[in-house]
Amino acid sequence: MTYLLRLCFAAVLLFVIPVRGQYIEIRLSYKAVLNPANGQRAQDFTDAQIDQAIARMNQLHAGYNRGFRFVRVEPVWNIGSLGDTTGPSRWFNSNFASQNNGLILRDQMETAARNDVRYLWNNSAINIYLTGGISGGLGSRPGHDIVLLGGAIAGDGARHLREIGHYFDVCDIQGCDCGDCGPNVGQCNTPGDDGLFDTPPDLPCWDQNASANYNYGAPYASLTPGQQADVDTAFFNLMSPRGAGIRLTRGQLDRWTDTASGTRRSVTTGRTWYVQAFANPCLFQTGYSECGFFLGGPLGGFLTATELANPAGGDVIRITSSVNETDNLPRTYSRPATWRNAASYPITIGRP
Repeated sequence: MTYLLRLCFAAVLLFVIPVRGQYIEIRLSYKAVLNPANGQRAQDFTDAQIDQAIARMNQLHAGYNRGFRFVRVEPVWNIGSLGDTTGPSRWFNSNFASQNNGLILRDQMETAARNDVRYLWNNSAINIYLTGGISGGLGSRPGHDIVLLGGAIAGDGARHLREIGHYFDVCDIQGCDCGDCGPNVGQCNTPGDDGLFDTPPDLPCWDQNASANYNYGAPYASLTPGQQADVDTAFFNLMSPRGAGIRLTRGQLDRWTDTASGTRRSVTTGRTWYVQAFANPCLFQTGYSECGFFLGGPLGGFLTATELANPAGGDVIRITSSVNETDNLPRTYSRPATWRNAASYPITIGRP
């Protein structure tokens, strides 16, 4: 939902040069690992399917109101070839979803990709490789960088978005080390937690009744609407291996946004500055969403954010609470940043 951002010019003057609202672009580089047996792409997927997935990702993220837009910055490269046994095609049939050695294979392929020009690694984009050995996908949280997808989901934007969510440090809702439902996929047996405040404990194999009974001691149909909404948060979540959801919570989106502004800054065209002017408890105010010893938390004033924003443009200022600058000095702001109201009420900049 978009809320009103009201500018009041009275005791404090704020001069603004209007510009078109900006997006923070997330750069994507797609590579098709060719089958060494026939030199073809997995499932013979097409460039049009990749573009269809990107369009769906942009449609979904627009609904989250975070100001991100996904952009494919290169052609969908074909890498490897017929008969290739030492280059990229050696990974075509690798089972990256294996509980036993899937992550080992992922790390080995990433090391190879970073050190061999045949993999066409791009240091300023998310490197996404499509292979034939998996039907789903495997993302990488910070510390690793490669994203792997099966050719069968080349056009599935929600699945791409889920693995890119892992890239931005958003875990499966059941827990960071939890896998899919079923044997040999890292299935969890204890209700997991992703460390965020607004996602309930969950397991990949649970239905809504199982979640309701664990969290509230009653079947789903007996819960209040608010309790049912809490259960649905997990059941229909994008970061659940159930695979049918598109929801993301505020906590998940804040984690995504902070990571895009921090450790993953190299694949974006700008960063987000959080502003919380009143009742700001953070000792270190560096523009991230919540107080943290290493990252710091929201800035205490709107003008501080405007002064920190990139003068070349591309940044977003996300206002999460009342913002009233109270000095009597005129201010001139001409940087092409986008202001987004994340509060549930109109915001006044200046004193009415």
